[in-house]
Amino acid sequence: MESLIDLQDKVKKHTESMVRSCEQFAEEKVGRDVQKTRLETNMESLIDLQDKVKKHTESMVRSCEIRLQPNPNVRMEEFLYEKLDKRLRPKMTPMIELATILTDAGNDFGPETPYGTALITAGNYQHRLGQAELEFVSNSADVFLTPLRRFLEGDIKTVMKERKELNNRRLDLDAARNKVKKCSKDDPKLYEAAAKAENDLRVATSEFERQAEITRLLLEGVAGYQGNHLRYLKEFVGVQLQYFNSCQAIAEELHREITA
Repeated sequence: MESLIDLQDKVKKHTESMVRSCEQFAEEKVGRDVQKTRLETNMESLIDLQDKVKKHTESMVRSCEIRLQPNPNVRMEEFLYEKLDKRLRPKMTPMIELATILTDAGNDFGPETPYGTALITAGNYQHRLGQAELEFVSNSADVFLTPLRRFLEGDIKTVMKERKELNNRRLDLDAARNKVKKCSKDDPKLYEAAAKAENDLRVATSEFERQAEITRLLLEGVAGYQGNHLRYLKEFVGVQLQYFNSCQAIAEELHREITA
C-alpha cells in the first residue's frame, strides 16, 4: 500500500505537470514564440483520415436514423431504451395505421358492398406493406446502423481519448523543453534546477513517445475500417433490395385482386 508521503509526491508531480501543460497551452494560444513539437507526417495523415472517417460516419448514422425513423421524439425514445438495454415495443407505422383505417371503413360500409370489400382488401395489403417496412427498419438497424454506432462509440471514442492524451503529453514535452532552455548550467545557482529540468525532459520525452506509439497503433486500426464498413453497406443494400422487391410483389398482388 502506498504511504501518504508517496501519494503526496505523486499528486504534487501531477499538479506540476498540469500547471506546465496549461502554461504551454496558453502561450501557444496567444501566439508566443515557444517550441511546439510537430507530429510525424505519417501520424498527421492518420489523424486527418480518422477525422474524415468520424465526420462521414456520423453523417451516415444521422441520415440513416432519420430514414428509418423520421419522428425525432420516437428516435429519442428508442435511443433511451437502447441505452437502458431494453426493447421498445414497435410503434404503429403510418402504413399500418392506414391499413386499420381502411379496414374499419370497409367493415362500416359493409363487407358485402363492392366498395367495402375493396377497402378491406386494400387494408389487408397495406398491413402487409407495413409489416414489410417494420422488417426493413429492423434489418437495416442490425446490419448497418448498429455496427456504425458501435464503431463510433467504441473505436472512434477510444482513439479520440488517446489523441487527447497524446496532446497532453506533447504539451508536457514542449513545456519541459522550454524550461530547459531557460535554465543555464553555467550559473551555479541554477545548476540544480537545470539538472531537474533535463530529467523532467527525459521523462516527458519517454512518455510522449510511448503515447505516440499507442495512438499510432489505434489510428492504423481505424484506417483499416473500410473492409468492415463495405460489408455493412453491401448488407444494407441487400436489405433494401429485399424490401423493395417485397413491396412490389405485395402491391402487384393487391392491384390484381382489387381490379379483378
